[in-house]
Amino acid sequence: MKSTWFNYLKIGEKPGKIPELDGIRALAILLVVFHHFATYYQEYHHSFFKNAIPEIWQQAMFNGWLGVDLFFVLSGYLIFHHLSTGYAKPNHRLAFGRYGLKRVLRTFPLYFAMIGLIVFGLIPYYKTVYSYSDLLVHMVFLQDYLGAHLLTPMWSLATEEKFYLLAPLLLFLLRWPLSRSVALLLVIVVFITLLKSLMMHQTDVSLNAISYFELFRAPFHYAITSILIGVLVAIISQGSTVKAQPTLFWVSVLGAFGILCWANLYQAENWHLLNGLHLLMVLMFGLMIWTAVQFSGAPWLKWLTGRTLRTISVLSYAWYLAHYTVLPWVYRLHRGYIRSEEPWIHTLSFLAIYVGISLLFSLFLHYLIEKPFLLWKDRV
Repeated sequence: MKSTWFNYLKIGEKPGKIPELDGIRALAILLVVFHHFATYYQEYHHSFFKNAIPEIWQQAMFNGWLGVDLFFVLSGYLIFHHLSTGYAKPNHRLAFGRYGLKRVLRTFPLYFAMIGLIVFGLIPYYKTVYSYSDLLVHMVFLQDYLGAHLLTPMWSLATEEKFYLLAPLLLFLLRWPLSRSVALLLVIVVFITLLKSLMMHQTDVSLNAISYFELFRAPFHYAITSILIGVLVAIISQGSTVKAQPTLFWVSVLGAFGILCWANLYQAENWHLLNGLHLLMVLMFGLMIWTAVQFSGAPWLKWLTGRTLRTISVLSYAWYLAHYTVLPWVYRLHRGYIRSEEPWIHTLSFLAIYVGISLLFSLFLHYLIEKPFLLWKDRV
């Protein structure tokens, strides 16, 4: 019995088929967590935040919303890769059936459990105003268009679920020669980017971070560009004789890091420039994943395969759904117990409490809700 419980509680020991992708997934959730820390903390403690954290790191944190795009690119690659591999098997219907069941077991239990926790007010201090129609919107995954009033980060789950439905059709449409499939995907991505820019130019709304998010970030027909780049990576990785070069990985990492630290992609002065830089970042993410897949196992990628990042990767879905909900709780704990007026103590203590509580909450969600269904998924 002890051995059974010990095995159940193990986490982060078994790497994925491409361990480097575990590390990249961990980096994606860290970007998102730091983004919400920065936006929430500076709203209530602007002077502490400004004085404690160098401006370059403030900028990187605010730009951390791009971590969701890194998730999208990963999802596009992994889903299309696994689906196309399964489609190559003799029984296509069985392959698609297993694909659908695996997606349901992976995403639905934790998603609907979080909705239940929010609706019944079981998360300390997390309060949100919603109607029955808002609840219905989340049930049918339309919050990317109609607003994620229960929990803001849930907007991306609506995008993911729509892609899961679209992926088999996309697989059928991309049965062309490699060059045509690549060209089609690139044309679609560029078209969507240009369409977004045109619609931004014609809008009567004065754009800020919130209005940009609601109009041009969350809707599926805009957000899918990042997923399509992941699909593009999957197609090239499987069918192309062109091999990536190690330097491309470091170019993509340094390029993405440079944009994160020096470009204002949160409260932009030029939203059309943001649109272009957003696409550039997504392309950098695609290069990063392509080269990581091509050179999996290389010594210079070992830093992505460590136990810490792997554990964070395992918890990434639970942490993504949990981290935003604990912020009001963290605020009250911090205000009640931290008395220091020293900016770095005030700021880092808030961050430490935030990371600690959100991780504990994600561990609770993982073991109690997520893992039983993941074990079932592995047996499908």
